[in-house]
Amino acid sequence: MLLYPIISLADMSSSTYRIYADVISIGGGTFSSSTYSLNGTLGEPTIGIITSSTYEIKGGFQYMDISAEGGTATISLEMSSSTLNLGNLSTSTVSQATTTATITTNSNDGFTLTISEVDGAGLLPVSGIAVTAGLEEYGVAVTGTYAYFADDLPVEPRTLAQSSGTVTTDETDVTFKASISSTSTLGTSYTQTITFTASVNP
Repeated sequence: MLLYPIISLADMSSSTYRIYADVISIGGGTFSSSTYSLNGTLGEPTIGIITSSTYEIKGGFQYMDISAEGGTATISLEMSSSTLNLGNLSTSTVSQATTTATITTNSNDGFTLTISEVDGAGLLPVSGIAVTAGLEEYGVAVTGTYAYFADDLPVEPRTLAQSSGTVTTDETDVTFKASISSTSTLGTSYTQTITFTASVNP
């Protein structure tokens, strides 16, 4: 005799609660430590992703993202510094200043962190892969688990970091770099207002 688990799911609610997804399987639960949290189920016979050019089907209880089932995907963004100062620039060194973006989202589709707007004049944009002492250049670099690029790039609207799933207090360091050349105009002050945006991926 063969025994197969019976699996069912439904959206149950009343005036005081809502269970957006449930499953009857042969096991599972929530497992956690100080560094992770894992939700698991055991015994589902049909799981996985089926796609074509026009649709995507995610099969299985763990694919039931609450945001896709009428719930709310949330995201939070905290910047460690709201003002950065690159100081007095020199031909012999590259000046740097860093702010850290901390993001938390419950979206299974992840997040995207961008520079969405840049107001104000700056130095000449970096032309190579790194801001170099002795050249007039200005750029931005990112480091972190979900950093979108590795080189120094011009400071302009662009993606800085992107994940494909939920994150909790993920940190991305955003470092602005500047240098001047011997022909740069001395005594000039530059000020920019840069807007960062964190959004849930569609």
